[in-house]
Amino acid sequence: MDFTHKHKQDKVDLSFSWDKDSSLVISIVGELTVNSVSAIWNQAMDLHKKYSPQTLILEAKNLTYSDSIGAALILTLKERQFKAQKKFLIKNPTSELQKLLTFLD
Repeated sequence: MDFTHKHKQDKVDLSFSWDKDSSLVISIVGELTVNSVSAIWNQAMDLHKKYSPQTLILEAKNLTYSDSIGAALILTLKERQFKAQKKFLIKNPTSELQKLLTFLD
């Protein structure tokens, strides 16, 4: 499997909200790469720690690319939820992201 991807400029943004079921929704926009993930890693971990949601939803519809380091962020959030015996969902992942997460998980 080839997961290489060339970038002119890696940009990523993170936002969060609560859905109608009181689930924490973290939305990631842009590209999660070795060059960009550090910009949001601490923010994502801090949100998780602060709110300790019963259900954490990662909205990936505007996540245009992820390398293995970006996938590590997603899998770390998933692992934290599962260790706390809570739910983790990914909404709207691309097929490439699904393949990468399956490969690394």
